[in-house]
Amino acid sequence: MKVQKKILFTVLTSQLPLVWIVPGIWAQTAYQREDTRFLQEQILRANHQLDLLLQRLESNEAQISELQSQIKALQKAQQSTDARVNQLDSQFKSEKEALLDEISKILAESSTARAASATTPRQASSGNEHSSSQSSQNTLRLSQENGKYYYVVKRGDTLVSIARALNAQGIRIRPKEIALANNITEETKIQVGQKLLIPKN
Repeated sequence: MKVQKKILFTVLTSQLPLVWIVPGIWAQTAYQREDTRFLQEQILRANHQLDLLLQRLESNEAQISELQSQIKALQKAQQSTDARVNQLDSQFKSEKEALLDEISKILAESSTARAASATTPRQASSGNEHSSSQSSQNTLRLSQENGKYYYVVKRGDTLVSIARALNAQGIRIRPKEIALANNITEETKIQVGQKLLIPKN
């Protein structure tokens, strides 16, 4: 009996380290699993964040590409606008030069016309004075006696000049009529101071 108890005690004593070691191994494996699960979750989260970052990157690249295309379109439009502005500028300069030339011509013609108009009145006034002097010289003064009209011959008068002056005054008469009224023939000449009868129709 005592021998059996001793054997049992020896067996139990020899198995004690196994009882102490096995729970430690299981505990360590549980910790490792928890750590592995935690790491896997972190990896999944990191992958998800990486996917989000990649999506954002693709979206940003698309936006950048669109902005680049818009910038190119704006650059083309700017070049076209610059070309149009240069064309309009050159056209404006040419039209301005043509307009200035036209204005210069108009001013030159205007100054010439003014000079001519300033000279013409003087000539016209001198011409009027000359014509008035001539008309005053050609105006005949008739005297009336017993209902008849007479003219006293002056130096330089002829029957033609007398008739012309009377016609200018509104008296219609011919040189032949004056000669017949005063018995003047071709051989007879009128004399200065001679009184001529002027027949009126």
